[in-house]
Amino acid sequence: MKNTIKHSIKYSILALGCIFAFSTCQLVEITESAKISRPDLTKSTSGIIVSLKNSMQDVKYVNIYRQEVTNYPLESDSTFPIENIGLVFPSSNDTTFVYKDDLVIKSKKYRYYARLYDEDEGYTLTKWTSGIEAANGIVSDSSDALKYGIGSNTKLIYNSNDKKLTISGTILAPSAIENFDDKFKPALVFSCANGTQAITFISDTENESPVHNGNEIHLLEILPSSFFNTDLEIKGIVAQYEENDDDDDLQRVIWTGLSSIPVYDTDNRPIANNKIVIEVKYGAQGYDFSSSL
Repeated sequence: MKNTIKHSIKYSILALGCIFAFSTCQLVEITESAKISRPDLTKSTSGIIVSLKNSMQDVKYVNIYRQEVTNYPLESDSTFPIENIGLVFPSSNDTTFVYKDDLVIKSKKYRYYARLYDEDEGYTLTKWTSGIEAANGIVSDSSDALKYGIGSNTKLIYNSNDKKLTISGTILAPSAIENFDDKFKPALVFSCANGTQAITFISDTENESPVHNGNEIHLLEILPSSFFNTDLEIKGIVAQYEENDDDDDLQRVIWTGLSSIPVYDTDNRPIANNKIVIEVKYGAQGYDFSSSL
């Protein structure tokens, strides 16, 4: 028997997603002079550790961005996409933000930068790090191991009357998360003029994977109200892991790579640019998955 999909976000202190329309979340103009010191990188037994000194006392969270590089050390010429791989939340005693990036391919080279969010100052970017080779990590020949595998005929079907998405086809979990004991949950990435968020969803059927063929995702129950009554793009799917500290406070959010999925209507017609409009009056909240600028 199918259960109504429910969605809850444990931590709402951010008005998560930093909705751009809010007067308390003004974007600063990003210039070279506005950037702060780049993060420090160290190799670990499982991947790469990204460390950033907390020089801004009122930082609410930090986004970590990564880019694969091949022409090391001339990283600035990299043509690989820049990936938003996670968030770090400060505790009252933090002097350094630490992000443990274990979702790297062994022997590949990466560079990183961070984006700090302060309610008064908005966003501040660091400089890029130099490239570093992952001495350890996921053993794979392809970075596709770090994201969901989308079948050739797989799509999301949007029902505008019921305000729901239905998965049609095959979605395979990233092989890189097989050893994480089901800690990762699927999250759809939604984007509109008011922000971009990764929002988790669950299965509508007991004992079935959330990405099973036929799963229905009821958008009224998972989307923030700021995503209604506007063009809303469905950018794709990531796997998301919320990591808590010893006091059960949210410490880090970890994302796999983003996989795009085409969106169709109930008449099996592709929806242009994966953009829909939902006319409703309420919503939930997700995590900030916006790009750097």
